[in-house]
Amino acid sequence: MIVKPHAVTEGNAGAIVDAIQERYRVTAAQLFTLERQNAQEFFEVYKGVVAPAEYSGMVEHLTSGLFLGAPPAHSHLTLTRATHVVGFVP
Repeated sequence: MIVKPHAVTEGNAGAIVDAIQERYRVTAAQLFTLERQNAQEFFEVYKGVVAPAEYSGMVEHLTSGLFLGAPPAHSHLTLTRATHVVGFVP
């Protein structure tokens, strides 16, 4: 699970984690920053799927500040499923 930089900056990370915890266990979380190359690797699955401008925007957004990252607590959970709980899917 990630809480994107705009949500962290706006002070919404706690509310997002609370919403996720209504359905899933969050056992650890950490604030991160990413270099552009790491963000490109993170979003690699979207390259060629979304428009180039959208892909660039996703990378720029993730590198724009701190984001909160947390691993799924159960191996059967997917990041996509967890992010759908609060509607944050890149």
